[in-house]
Amino acid sequence: MKQLQCLLFMTIIFIFASVVKSSEFELKDEDDEHSWLNDEDDRVNMVQSHHSSRSKCQLSAGKWVYDQSYPLYDSTCPYLSTAVTCQKNGRPDSDYEKWRWKPNRCSIPRFDALKFLGKMRRKRIMLMGDSIMRNQWESLVCLVQGVVPTARKRVTYNGPSMAFHAMDFEVSIEFTWAPLLVELNKGAANKRILHLDLIEENAKYWRGVDVLVFDSAHWWTHSDKTSSHQHVPEPLLVLQGVLRKMSFPVYLQDITTISAFRRDGHPSVYRRAMGQEEKQHLREYSSDCSHWCLPGVPDIWNEMLSALL
Repeated sequence: MKQLQCLLFMTIIFIFASVVKSSEFELKDEDDEHSWLNDEDDRVNMVQSHHSSRSKCQLSAGKWVYDQSYPLYDSTCPYLSTAVTCQKNGRPDSDYEKWRWKPNRCSIPRFDALKFLGKMRRKRIMLMGDSIMRNQWESLVCLVQGVVPTARKRVTYNGPSMAFHAMDFEVSIEFTWAPLLVELNKGAANKRILHLDLIEENAKYWRGVDVLVFDSAHWWTHSDKTSSHQHVPEPLLVLQGVLRKMSFPVYLQDITTISAFRRDGHPSVYRRAMGQEEKQHLREYSSDCSHWCLPGVPDIWNEMLSALL
């Protein structure tokens, strides 16, 4: 059976699912080929279907560490949209680019573009969701594109999808716009109708892909409900319960908490280029506190994604 790996970001939460010979998903300890776990008792904060976690590193428990060797690319990356190129848009500080996440009991490997492309050789990875997922897609493309010769990379478009191709590796890194995953159509008087039982129009774009990353931020950002567990949103607990009952092996990794520490990483008013006169009146302009400057926080999400893969 062809391997399928799926991840779901909800706001900033992702789920990893795979169909492989073994239903176990492991992050190897330092005695294995990947030496980034240093304690066999560490656990990744995941939900698995019908399987308990073993030897997992809890990636979401840790701290941000200032690291002068970051960022891993700069804002001249040609695949960045204007709204996230905060430096080019006039943001005067750059320290927000120099932080990496350090889990308490393990380390996340520095992103290695050649290694990532090697792992993904002859594969398709698709990020599907809203503009935050587009944010992550741009980050991932910028992390890898620097090692690909100009003549051996290209971007293609297909309806709501776009794909970066590293031709020598036969790898495509794709993004598809589907903010609610299920179908959202217009009815009478342009009234929007959400079809909870229909997903075919979106699903047709991920057929044949090897890795899926789903974003469902819109499902969670409009609710302020919390559970009896302090700081845990009620929808997250509901999701965990559903995933445990699924026959398809699904893995959940929460990175909402780590990103919440990084309010400095949002574009704020620097979501567009401003002239000197405009810079004198910054308070008059609306702030973007949803997306992330690039380079920045999404690069760490992708380092975690690369490690999990």
